[in-house]
Amino acid sequence: MEGPALAELFKDINNQSTAYIDVAIIALVIYDSFLTIGDEVLFIWSKKISLGSVLYLLAQYCCLH
Repeated sequence: MEGPALAELFKDINNQSTAYIDVAIIALVIYDSFLTIGDEVLFIWSKKISLGSVLYLLAQYCCLH
């Protein structure tokens, strides 16, 4: 294989690896959401709004978009 063809092959492998990593991260975020939803409802949504709950919600959901 020549230089340009080899570089193109590595580029394709890198793109595919990045796609797999993206899917794995999304799966972990969804899994974590299912694990913590009960505690979130109990400790955050069923209480009065406080600074701590606002900070938690900002940290939890602002990074997902």
